[in-house]
Amino acid sequence: MAIRLTKEEIVSAALTVLDEVGIDGLTTRRVADQLGIQSPTLYWHFKNKRALLDAMAYRMMGEVARPDPADFPDWRSWLRAEAEAFRTALARYRDGAKVHAGSSPGPEQVSDIDHHITYLCNAGFSPGDAARALFVLGRFVVGWMIEAQSGESRMLPREILAQAPFLERAVAEVPQIGGPDTFLWAVDTFIKGMSRHHPNDRL
Repeated sequence: MAIRLTKEEIVSAALTVLDEVGIDGLTTRRVADQLGIQSPTLYWHFKNKRALLDAMAYRMMGEVARPDPADFPDWRSWLRAEAEAFRTALARYRDGAKVHAGSSPGPEQVSDIDHHITYLCNAGFSPGDAARALFVLGRFVVGWMIEAQSGESRMLPREILAQAPFLERAVAEVPQIGGPDTFLWAVDTFIKGMSRHHPNDRL
């Protein structure tokens, strides 16, 4: 008897395989083996691997509550929360950022993007600046997480640091330079720069 599968079941299996072997080991054959089916069966639901990766990216985003702009006092606090939620979503799965990189937005994602642009426009930004801000911040978060998920960062040996006094002082001041505090520092710095494009905040 043929196994009837839904797209949701296939995506769940693909995410399980992703956590086991990473994106480099993710193949349609491995996903099919996880489901106990033959690879061609997957193509009834997804025309190619890219379509499957897109669906996986949508699932990742859907599993984390995204901040509603209406719940925040201003665009700055919302944008900060949005960046944190995006980072959290990508961090839930091994190589989550690589899965998301290059994905094409589906109808639901397009609606969300339009909603966010509308919110920023109502806050005083032009549509172009609002779109640029969301695009650049999104690229930053994905890039940050690709680096964060690439493996353990190695500390420089003390004898090397001793030859670079200002770097040594910087490491002492910010020992976890790739940690969450630096991520939020970068987001806050971006938001401050974005303020220069707001008609009420220009210097």
